[in-house]
Amino acid sequence: MKVFISHSSRDKWAARRISDDLNRLGVETFLDEKDIETGETIDDTISIHLKECDECLLLLSPSSLNSHWVLIEIGGAKALGKRLVPILLHIGVNDMPSPISKHLARDINEIEKYYEEVQNRLAGHLPLPRQAAIRRARPIPLPRVQSFKVGDVVRLPKSRPRSVMREDVSIDWTEDMDEYFGEQAMILEVDSDRTVLLDIDDSDNWWAFEWLTKV
Repeated sequence: MKVFISHSSRDKWAARRISDDLNRLGVETFLDEKDIETGETIDDTISIHLKECDECLLLLSPSSLNSHWVLIEIGGAKALGKRLVPILLHIGVNDMPSPISKHLARDINEIEKYYEEVQNRLAGHLPLPRQAAIRRARPIPLPRVQSFKVGDVVRLPKSRPRSVMREDVSIDWTEDMDEYFGEQAMILEVDSDRTVLLDIDDSDNWWAFEWLTKV
């Protein structure tokens, strides 16, 4: 297992500690300061290691949110379909950038939970692979979820709904969504994981299909 650690240079101390902790668990890590040699092309080396990694750990802080390289690494990891692991350092969940706001994040004070998950994966206590999990779920009756497209007009629920879990992504109803209870809105964008952007909140939030009713 290999973990790519994306971080701002100002957060080297935290990135080094995480890398050391993962190495002690038997996980290979990529950390730019130890794995990019003098004279190497930085973007080419990063691209190679992103392709080789199993997970991309994003150390998100006020500094990394303004880092050009971190944004490039997030885009590269998403394009390659890598598992994204946001770890929050001095920021809250609501500060996460939109492209990764749907991923379940851990505060750095709870990083031991992530280490436990890594240990379980290394020990083989993994969920079934995606295709196997889908095949296993077929016999279980699931509530039918409506399909939506850009331009559809929908109504939001009148009270706070449950969070929606999709594999390793948690789509949570947050406090700032409460002001839109029962409102009508138009869909501006539809994502492949069955979430949408609406025209009522400056496209700040992703809304799960399960929360919406077509008007």
